[in-house]
Amino acid sequence: MQVGDILEPFSALGVSEAQFFANAIDTETFGIDVVASWADQVGAGRLGLTLAANFTSTDVNNVNVPQSIAEAFGNDNLDEVAHNLFNREERNRVEDALPRQQVGLTGKYTINKITALARGTYYGNVFYKPDCGFPEPDTCPNDEEFSSKFLFDAEFGYAFVPGVRLTLGAQNLFNTYPDQHEKASNRSDERFIFSRRVTQFGSNGGFYYLRLDLDL
Repeated sequence: MQVGDILEPFSALGVSEAQFFANAIDTETFGIDVVASWADQVGAGRLGLTLAANFTSTDVNNVNVPQSIAEAFGNDNLDEVAHNLFNREERNRVEDALPRQQVGLTGKYTINKITALARGTYYGNVFYKPDCGFPEPDTCPNDEEFSSKFLFDAEFGYAFVPGVRLTLGAQNLFNTYPDQHEKASNRSDERFIFSRRVTQFGSNGGFYYLRLDLDL
């Protein structure tokens, strides 16, 4: 009701909702990044390996309710006002919308005019936790977990002459997709079979290409 009163002077212009930025939450992030590289002569060519890993956890410790917001809602229950300002789904976007673990291993082998590259990447699981009212429960009927996935990339390049290279490659070689929503209400009449709130690596599937590089 309070929001409706605020927007009433603008209703003739067709304004029915508004968004604003609020520096309302305190978060705490712990994580570690690890990168290791190795390269050496292997057979007639040179092999390079790179391992990159990220482990990160972010938690929302507090939702700060500005006094003016609390007064506008006319509610003495600050927990309920905090829910209206930053609900369970908004918290989910900060804490669990991206995988907390991501590990990739890349290998590149070069011999004469030929270059071959292969990469495998592991994406940890993610969770979707929609808002389901106040007071906020620990679990809701429409909560979903999307399982961890492995994606693979590959490239094969050949240098015809110095400065001219043709490369055949694939990103997401095996056309891997995230898990689909299982709960019908989350699929929104089949408009969103993949989550639009949380993501591991996108939902476009495989991408295959032929590239010609010219060094001028």
